[in-house]
Order: sequence, then C-alpha cells, then structure tokens
Amino acid sequence: DIWKMTETNQMCIDEAEQSVYNAQSLLCSALAQEYLFMIQQGVEYSYLTTGTALILLRVPDNDPRTLY
Repeated sequence: DIWKMTETNQMCIDEAEQSVYNAQSLLCSALAQEYLFMIQQGVEYSYLTTGTALILLRVPDNDPRTLY
C-alpha cells in the first residue's frame, strides 16, 4: 500500500535492506505526489523520471481512484 509506505519510518540493521527501503519510500512519495497533482489538475496521463528510468502514469477518467 503506497500510503502506508510513505508514512512509515523503518530502520533496518542491514545496510542493503535500508537502501532498498529508502528507494521504495522515495518512489512511493513521488507517486503519491504526482497522483495528487494529476487528480487536482484533471490530467489523465503523466510520468516520473529518475534519469535512468521513465515511469508512465495514468489515472482513467472512469476510475480516478486507480493509478496505473
């Protein structure tokens, strides 16, 4: 669940696990922020980019509660 992931502050003992958790947390925060923007502006398509990856997003008009 993206909303739960953005609200937790997990500390891992293993450095590799902590790196994965931090990356997931940042991605979930970015998705939540972009989803909010898409809903507020009435935009059906958007994207996120990391410099090496391009993530295409869609919120259908007939199902605005779902982010694809």
